[in-house]
Amino acid sequence: MASVAEMYDVGWEEMRDKLRKWREDNCRNSEQIVDVGEELISDHASKLGDDIWIIYEQVMIAALDCSRDDLALTCLQELRKQFPDSHRVKRLTGMRLEALERYDEASKHYDAILQDDPTNTAARKRKISILKAQGKSTEAIRELNEYLEQFVGDQEAWHELSELYINEHDYGKAAFCLEELMMTNPHNHLYCEQYAELAGRGTKENKCSMKAVEEMLESMQITMS
Repeated sequence: MASVAEMYDVGWEEMRDKLRKWREDNCRNSEQIVDVGEELISDHASKLGDDIWIIYEQVMIAALDCSRDDLALTCLQELRKQFPDSHRVKRLTGMRLEALERYDEASKHYDAILQDDPTNTAARKRKISILKAQGKSTEAIRELNEYLEQFVGDQEAWHELSELYINEHDYGKAAFCLEELMMTNPHNHLYCEQYAELAGRGTKENKCSMKAVEEMLESMQITMS
């Protein structure tokens, strides 16, 4: 089978730059990242300098998405050797255990991180991800609410909480989460569209709330159409 470099007639520098562009754009195109990244770290690791470490992390996360535990473990082992005491690497270890559905072990890794650093938001959010994966929506909602009391500006967490409420058919609380997002991101039409769609499912009270938000957005010359 032809290599990525042969198929697309690119050198290792272009492959490295492609991975960097995907990181900067926050792309989750995991299969492509695995294809390019696996070849890059296998054939050109010595040329990558310090870039190799962020590439190992990027490829590892993509490998977990693609059920490539062999590749994920290879990347993780290199990161462990270089950064044996890193909370970031410990979190990656937990993520691999999550992918293997070894949730109790993963949770212990996150607990250890939080014992050292109670403000580590990434570890707290991974523990919430475990609850979601286990179908424990009520517990996940409780933990997310407690998290947002401390980190009210975390937009990703507000959006995640809105989705959990939608799954529980609690449209009023889901609408509140989206309102928080629209207040801080009035030009994000995705939130406005989600709110408009949600309002059609909810109660009269929710629809009145939607009207108030529509008026707020209108004052900013933003519409939900």
